[in-house]
Amino acid sequence: MKYEIKEHYFKNIPPIILDQFNSFINNHPLKSIKINNHEWKYIIGGQGNNTILQLPGGLRNPIYRFEFISELEKEFQFIAPIYPRICEIKPLLDGVVKIFEQEHINIVNIFGASFGGLIAQIFVHQYPNMVKKVVISNSGTTYKDKQELENVLKISRKKLKFIKIIPKYNCNKTIKEKGVL
Repeated sequence: MKYEIKEHYFKNIPPIILDQFNSFINNHPLKSIKINNHEWKYIIGGQGNNTILQLPGGLRNPIYRFEFISELEKEFQFIAPIYPRICEIKPLLDGVVKIFEQEHINIVNIFGASFGGLIAQIFVHQYPNMVKKVVISNSGTTYKDKQELENVLKISRKKLKFIKIIPKYNCNKTIKEKGVL
């Protein structure tokens, strides 16, 4: 089974990165499963007992994050679905669960970016026993209740004020210890 690759995405990519990309796709054959009349494709690889589910964004294809996946697989097993063209959330969630069943995976850590972050949030609510940890990046929220969202934002703002102080201090300390500054 071949990857569906949009060549124009790679028009200005340096040859060394293209070589890494080609190596990745050659070493990670696509798997597939038929779920409710939709063909689901996915990549699985890596090592270790912890599995990371990498949910891609709007491009629907995790292959464009091959560098990220390459780093993950050094320490973790990963699974990365390619979403079929489905316009409803429930069939997307069901598809991910069926892939888990196919691969005998019971619990995962989730990394969801953009649209994948929305899917991750809904997945956690629907299947909390299947999720160990979640990282959401560049994503919106699934809150429908405005008051609940405001409460979450209020708490988040307080935490962000604290977080802004800590990493800067730690980063500066590390930079000074390494002799960069």
